[in-house]
Amino acid sequence: MKAAVLKGIGDLEIEDIDIPSCNHADILIKVESCAICKTDVKMFHAGHRDLKLPRVLGHEVAGTIVEVGKEVAEKNHLADVIIDSCDIGSDPVEAIREETNSSGVDVVIPACSAPEVPVQGIKMLNKRGRIIFSSGLPYGHENVPLDHNQIHYKEIQIFGAYGCTSEQNREAVRMLSTGRLNVKYLITHRISLDELIIGFEMVDTHDAMEVVVK
Repeated sequence: MKAAVLKGIGDLEIEDIDIPSCNHADILIKVESCAICKTDVKMFHAGHRDLKLPRVLGHEVAGTIVEVGKEVAEKNHLADVIIDSCDIGSDPVEAIREETNSSGVDVVIPACSAPEVPVQGIKMLNKRGRIIFSSGLPYGHENVPLDHNQIHYKEIQIFGAYGCTSEQNREAVRMLSTGRLNVKYLITHRISLDELIIGFEMVDTHDAMEVVVK
């Protein structure tokens, strides 16, 4: 199969590789498309603490299940309200307050690299709320100012998390497959695998919101 293989920093090759085997606890997916994550671009430019070379890039995949390991089980979950700050055209903190009758939410999970989001997340929380940082911030923006008094008086709990669980992935897939999340507008560009470097450049320069490789 055709794959983008990172051989070293700045050294990416498109080549044919063997189809991986499907073990007892695995699912084998024929990839139809894959979105470019900023982590992919980071690996290309500067490497990554968990990166072992050579590495096939791409983890935001969509495709068809062609083989299932015998130990794999299926679970289904549901999520409730979606607020899109791009659609509402206003402060997301105020939108949360309006949705919750000014009480705020119990848990906030920033999952993007925008430095302002953790600051907004603190303001969205109810008393004794929790905020879980599940995404890193870009170089030069690691130190963001948080409101110490809000953390103190509201008794907010702050957690760090690196990655996500299989159960959380299943819940996300459930929300997408049932149409409860409208994410089609997020995809602004579609490219071929041979144009991957061009896609990296669009992500680097913020000329695209989401680039999908077909």
